[in-house]
Amino acid sequence: MLIRIELYKPENTDYEHNGDMPLLPESASVKAILNGSWKAEIQHPIDEEGRWKWIEEDAVVKLESFNGTQLFRIKKKAKSDAGVSAELEPVFMDAIDDCFLLDIRPTEKNGQQALDIMTAPNKKYSGKSNIKIISTAYYQTKNLIEAICGEEENSFLNRWGGEVLFDNYTITVNDRVGIDHGVQVLYGKNIAENGLQEEIDTSEVITRIVPKAYNGYMIEGNEPWVDSPLLDKYPTIKYGVITFEDVKMKADAAEDDEENGIVICNTQEELNNALKEKCEEQFEAGIDKPKVTISADMVMLHDTELYADIRELEEELIANLRKSEFLVAMDRSEEDPAKVNIPYLKNKEGKILQPVFSDVLEYEKFARGKKLRIAKIPFVKLADIMIQQAEALVINPMGFNLILNREQLKKIIG
Repeated sequence: MLIRIELYKPENTDYEHNGDMPLLPESASVKAILNGSWKAEIQHPIDEEGRWKWIEEDAVVKLESFNGTQLFRIKKKAKSDAGVSAELEPVFMDAIDDCFLLDIRPTEKNGQQALDIMTAPNKKYSGKSNIKIISTAYYQTKNLIEAICGEEENSFLNRWGGEVLFDNYTITVNDRVGIDHGVQVLYGKNIAENGLQEEIDTSEVITRIVPKAYNGYMIEGNEPWVDSPLLDKYPTIKYGVITFEDVKMKADAAEDDEENGIVICNTQEELNNALKEKCEEQFEAGIDKPKVTISADMVMLHDTELYADIRELEEELIANLRKSEFLVAMDRSEEDPAKVNIPYLKNKEGKILQPVFSDVLEYEKFARGKKLRIAKIPFVKLADIMIQQAEALVINPMGFNLILNREQLKKIIG
């Protein structure tokens, strides 16, 4: 039986009718873990009709799941010559972005009453619960998902208990819902992968920052946030709370803080301005833009016709890399000043990558206020300072995200 999967453009919210484009994926799967993550994945070929072109970040897909027809939003897509793959989340997860609990306090309430109060900031969402327990919780500067499913003692699950079921824009938290499912629907055969891939990820985008200074001070007023110029470019407002420990009120400041680059504020107005400036720096650094990764397996590219067209570009890239210098982040141990720790990243496959940066701006995107030291290292020396457990270097991980494994690095250095 042919299962129809409908795709809706990000701006189309009329989910009662057919979408903007029906998809014919090779495979689609939904995985739900009790009180854990809910994920869907689709694999779609590069088809002659061009359906694959409609698969974009923030688009919504309607597909059959174990609990009926469900809406999932595309959070990340990757395109290769073999096809397009996408990772999706239930649309209720939009509440991470657009249901913000500035100060919500369900007091002496049962489960249903508490959910009614907690979903009130955005009427798009609703909750159902059969939990009779009476409890109290306070939520300040939390999104709805954190408030319900978070690990903090104050979360709904820790105060009232229960099991979670997502059903489009409704969340059910009952004594028991009993799920642990992995549903997979197959549509055809897989296509072999090749060496070219483009990946777009919007999962960490923030378009509305709620800034906090040292000791929890915030912008005064009913709207203690700063909006990105790109706020209207996304289907939901993407909230994020960021603490700037380097902004302090004078009463909290140490004697040498100002010498160490800490912003000291004498008044609330100065604090407001300092936090707004910090937020604007975050937007300029690209926190409101999706992460785009373009990667190529140089060994595999040699076997493709496309390689003939990009050989000159590759040679130019290699020549520029060889003569470049990069910034390497490091953290000197306070207990043993002679010991230097180099931070690393893990990708979704669990591989360890060592980051290096082309300039200070790219470094600051990574550091985000962490007090790390940086050293300038010639590209030809980078292999010498790679930590033992790192499988590859990643240049500008918050930007271009060029990954070079040890073999590729060795070939480029020559």
